[in-house]
Amino acid sequence: MKKGCFIKSIVLLTIVTAVVIYIIQNKFDDFILKPAKELLAESIVNDWSKEIKFVKESEQKDSLKIIVNDFLSTIENKEMLFDDRFKSFMTYVASVVEDSIIESSELNFITEKIKTELQNERSTKN
Repeated sequence: MKKGCFIKSIVLLTIVTAVVIYIIQNKFDDFILKPAKELLAESIVNDWSKEIKFVKESEQKDSLKIIVNDFLSTIENKEMLFDDRFKSFMTYVASVVEDSIIESSELNFITEKIKTELQNERSTKN
C-alpha cells in the first residue's frame, strides 16, 4: 500500500468515525428513540382496540371507548406512554375490561383518574 493511499484511508476512517460518534451523541433521540416510541404507541392503541371488542355492548362500553381513545389521541408527550402512572392506569382499565362488564362506578373512577393523575391537575403543596 502506498503512503498516500494509507494516509487517505486513515483520514477517511477518522471522518467517518467522528460523524458516527456525533450522530450517536447528539441525534440518537431523533433518529432511533422517537420512531421506536411512536411504534410502541401505535401498538398500545391497537392492543386496546382488541381488548375492548370482547366487552358486552352497553353505554358504559361506548363511554369507556370514547374516554380512553380520546385520552390516547391527546397524548402529546410520548414520554408519558412509558410513565409508571400510565402503566398502572392501563392495567386498571385492562382489569375492568377483563370481566366483559363495565360498571358505572368503574367508569367514573377511570374518568376521575384521567382528570387528576394523568392530566397533572393535582393541587400543589404549600
